[in-house]
Amino acid sequence: MIYNIQTAVLSFQEELERLKVQAIMGWPKEFRNLEWYGLKNGMRVLEVGSGPGYITEQLLNSLPGSEITSLEIDRTLQAQAKERLKDVSSERLKFVESSIYQIDLPDESFDFVVARLIFLHLNNPVEAVQEIYRVLKPGGRLAIIDVDDGVFGAVNPDVPALHTVLMKIADYVAQHGGNRLIGRSLPRLLSESGYINIDIDSVLQHSDVLGIEGF
Repeated sequence: MIYNIQTAVLSFQEELERLKVQAIMGWPKEFRNLEWYGLKNGMRVLEVGSGPGYITEQLLNSLPGSEITSLEIDRTLQAQAKERLKDVSSERLKFVESSIYQIDLPDESFDFVVARLIFLHLNNPVEAVQEIYRVLKPGGRLAIIDVDDGVFGAVNPDVPALHTVLMKIADYVAQHGGNRLIGRSLPRLLSESGYINIDIDSVLQHSDVLGIEGF
């Protein structure tokens, strides 16, 4: 994985705030889609790459009868999540410090797995989806929320430099093993890893509606 909050362009606290705004601003639409794909209250849910816990908190609030497991390899980010969610009962929330490539959890444990903005950072996404498959119950579901710069850039007014900026970011991510075009690869990747009933949607977030802060 290539994302490291310690080397982000923004300061640590500024990056945390950016991640918070990014998580909260689109959650109603994201949760609507997750429900459409089968997420239900009462399910055992695993969130992989849970970071500082902003989406974990949204899952807890939206699924009051579910047990949420938060998986994160970065100890600093997980410490932020533990502090933020310290008042949540251990019966509802469990933290696991582990890699997505070697999930330290038993086989067939979860009804639903959420992977949000993590696959673009992975140098071996096939290994990751295979490991997620292992911890899903029979009939369980995986929802990947991620990017594809090929469908990014509906901008008004036009920003002439946007395409160049996106290309530079994509090149940097690729040089470090990631892929900002991962979205288009996911259906085939999942199919070849044994998943069935695969579907894909594009979800639009607009700064005029949500504000520019999270972009």
